[in-house]
Amino acid sequence: MLKKLCTVVILIITINVGSVKAAVFSDISLYAWAAEAIERLADARIMLGTGSQSFSPERPITRAEYIVTMMRIIGENNTSASDNFPDVPSDSYYYEAVGKAKAMGLVNGRDDGNFAPGEPVSRQDMFVMAGRTLEKTSRTLSAVTTAISFVDERDISDYAKPYISKLANYISGNDEGKINPREIATRAETAVFVDRLRPQFTDSPAPAPTAAPTVAPTIAPIESGTAILGKSAATLEQAKAWAANNGASQKYIDAAEIYWKYGDLTGIRPDVLYAQAAKETRYGNFGGRVTIEMNNWAGIKTADATGDEPGDHESFPTSDDGIRAHFNHVGAYIGIAPIGTPHARYHVVAAISWAGSIRFVEEFGGRWAPEISYGTSIVSGYLNDMVNFSVPQPPAPIDKSKKVVYLSPSNQYLNLYSWGMTNEGEQMIMLGDILKNELTSMGFNVVVANPSSTFEERAAEAVSCGAFCYVALHTNAANKSVTGTEIYYRQDSDESYNLASFLYGKVAPFTPSNDRGLKNGTAAKLLEIRLPNTPNCLIEIDFHDVAPMAQWLVEHKTEIAHLLAEGIAEYWSN
Repeated sequence: MLKKLCTVVILIITINVGSVKAAVFSDISLYAWAAEAIERLADARIMLGTGSQSFSPERPITRAEYIVTMMRIIGENNTSASDNFPDVPSDSYYYEAVGKAKAMGLVNGRDDGNFAPGEPVSRQDMFVMAGRTLEKTSRTLSAVTTAISFVDERDISDYAKPYISKLANYISGNDEGKINPREIATRAETAVFVDRLRPQFTDSPAPAPTAAPTVAPTIAPIESGTAILGKSAATLEQAKAWAANNGASQKYIDAAEIYWKYGDLTGIRPDVLYAQAAKETRYGNFGGRVTIEMNNWAGIKTADATGDEPGDHESFPTSDDGIRAHFNHVGAYIGIAPIGTPHARYHVVAAISWAGSIRFVEEFGGRWAPEISYGTSIVSGYLNDMVNFSVPQPPAPIDKSKKVVYLSPSNQYLNLYSWGMTNEGEQMIMLGDILKNELTSMGFNVVVANPSSTFEERAAEAVSCGAFCYVALHTNAANKSVTGTEIYYRQDSDESYNLASFLYGKVAPFTPSNDRGLKNGTAAKLLEIRLPNTPNCLIEIDFHDVAPMAQWLVEHKTEIAHLLAEGIAEYWSN
């Protein structure tokens, strides 16, 4: 009887688990043409959301995201990821996927040898990488079409034409018959294309034929949205700090002053245009058809442009001239007079039937750029982040008199060690307890973070208790082959760098593997570096996904704690 009962229970559990679907995304209701593809890929764990209920369909897909998607659609393989690009962090979620893609010849680096994981993917590169993936995995396309018959065929780069020709049956143009090969692919467009191509990699049936384009279709005029005219929702200081936090060039950061100047003169929101410039220029790092020397912050084309080459875009003598042109160009959209002599393209736009009628940023889509989601992507991918960005406060004056040390052990219990049936959270909490005892015996007052507290709560607690230093304790993981200890510091704090240096000088020589050095935690966008308003550092003590290192970490917590205590004491007395 018991055996039968167990069988029934197991059967019920199996049925229930099999019926679970991926979370419903709340931001795809306006993307009916892509919704089914998005949900299918999410259910198959091929293309995931950007949050628990968000997919960000209008956001450009990055090179890292697309390669991860391609590798997921291929499935497991034994390719090694050890030889990776220098700008792919070993602890990034895309490290293994990019490394394997490189080894398989699916992706090439830039001229400087880097991969540029955060850069957006052009539509033609999306097709090229998909075509290479099919070739390298020995897949053959069914019903291959060899002739390219898109209206904008001439805009397709030579290197992309063979792949687009082979994939033509899987690519749909917009209502004008264009595929906009050099424009940036959105996550929604990518989902539709990948969903169509997926049956070539699996035994699953192809999705039912639909009219869903692989280029976003035209949308109807909107009645509400993000206002172009009005007061900036972000401060100048906030905009500059947001830009710096996103790896912006100094020229882009400096340009904020000019944007706010022309915002005052025109009544156009400077935060909106500054966000658009971030999208158009990759935060002032450029890298596309428009170069930094052209001072063209908005991708403005010449009056007689016929393509998307450098010569089809305006050049301006100075940043001020280029930003003034940006405001004038938007002025043509919304119907306000230009400042000074406008650029030639201004008159072209001003003569269009809808000129002067645009009120919302979202209406830029299909006008400023072919993608209907262009304006929405400015708001969700850039502007909202800027407006909600918290300006990091300068480190508070150090009060070493109370001798208070704040320890923040990792609570990442899901990061399993490759030896010892344990995990990062468990081991770091134990290390924190040992370190607390060491420091207490040396006369320090030690506060250890509650394991369930957030980074924001930990940062606030460190300040409230008057800590003279904040030390985050972690172990690392990557691809089960990388080893070494590294410590992150806060870029704008000499004291943070000094603290990291003292701890690194003690612990790194003791670890059995190669040292990985001191690293800029601000550039790495680590919350435990940005949030605490006291000298801080984050230590990654070797790699727990390498079995010998995991065993060493488990067996040497006492020695590690002693060395960290010595480093903290020397920093305090320095």
